[in-house]
Amino acid sequence: MLVNDRPKKVLRLKDMNSLISFEDWLKRNLSIYPSKPKVPKTHIISLLEYLREQVYSQKLADKKEWLDTVDGLIERAKGSE
Repeated sequence: MLVNDRPKKVLRLKDMNSLISFEDWLKRNLSIYPSKPKVPKTHIISLLEYLREQVYSQKLADKKEWLDTVDGLIERAKGSE
């Protein structure tokens, strides 16, 4: 996707099927993670909590599905610490 003639990364629900797929999306799309073998759990939890706040404040047709998915990933990430 291009915004102001610059590529923007799009996160979709399918990218959040599991912590593994979310971490994979982060490594592929954020320049601070591609060379690292694993994204720190604290970063994953912080990013998911930020994402939850952003989803909550937006008008989305499938907001409940997004919130359920993000909350589930947060619970799993906190449980695996």
